[in-house]
Amino acid sequence: DASAFAILEKQLTRKPATFDASMDSLMKGGVAILGMVYRGLVVGAADGFSELGDAKAVPLLTKIAEDPKSNEQGRIAACSAIGSLADATARREIVTKVRAMASNRKQGFQRSCWLIGLAQRPTAAVDAPLVALLTAKTDPESRHQTARLLGQCGLAAPERTKLTEMLKDKTLVHDAALALLFGGDEASITKVFAAYETSSTAED
Repeated sequence: DASAFAILEKQLTRKPATFDASMDSLMKGGVAILGMVYRGLVVGAADGFSELGDAKAVPLLTKIAEDPKSNEQGRIAACSAIGSLADATARREIVTKVRAMASNRKQGFQRSCWLIGLAQRPTAAVDAPLVALLTAKTDPESRHQTARLLGQCGLAAPERTKLTEMLKDKTLVHDAALALLFGGDEASITKVFAAYETSSTAED
């Protein structure tokens, strides 16, 4: 409903653009109470948009999700709402963004935020390209998030093949196993157990 959308939009955008509500800023003192108020408004509005189910909110939420001066908890709530609301086109754009920042350590929070959002409604056909994040250059937490997301989607044959090959890599074996155990077929899951048995035998 239009009136509900307008109310939620107003709350989402109450924070002045120049006000820094990030946790680093709030920890410096003097603005903590005001910052947490803005954080609460964003989280509440994001949850409201998710319940409302109106995809027109995605651009508004994206602005919050990518604003370094927004509170991190609010940004996560915005990403989560986007993950629930985004259509296939918007979701592909997010996947492209995540892949572009795959090895950029300075964008670790933004990458994690988007992965949290995508996990709200995993979509195999759209999310499959994220298998490219499973490399040694990607930080471990992002790899774990990606593996869980891919597994929740259910893995198609090309992704199962790539992940099965990763079982041979000591750096990637746990992420590959996680994805395959969640979303693999019987054959690929059998290979997961075989990989761990081989590893255990080698250590003995």
